[in-house]
Amino acid sequence: MNESIHIDMTIVVSDSDIQDHNFDPQSIITMLSQSQLKTLKESLLEVVEDKDGGPQIGDLHISHWQYELSKNTGKFRLHFAIDRQFCCSDTKSCIADYVDFTFVKQHNNYLTARATYFNWSINN
Repeated sequence: MNESIHIDMTIVVSDSDIQDHNFDPQSIITMLSQSQLKTLKESLLEVVEDKDGGPQIGDLHISHWQYELSKNTGKFRLHFAIDRQFCCSDTKSCIADYVDFTFVKQHNNYLTARATYFNWSINN
């Protein structure tokens, strides 16, 4: 188990879309390929120490979107849930967390995003 991981993503998004004042940052999630989405979720699970309940990553959404057109850079917060269902009971649990990304918008319709995710769980 790692205490922290680095996440790098390259997302296809057109220059005109990201510069549009009506751009919906939630669409970034739908722009990820199935392979990228799977890799992202697996990466986030790497830092989850307690594997009881078969943790799964879900409920992805974006907030705190900022884009500085003059520098072609920005940042966003990716929120997610760590869902668990324990097999010997009907007990479910969910913990919400987030990771902050910075990005550079390339002129070739790519957005390159980078983040470091740290496990903040306290283990006694």
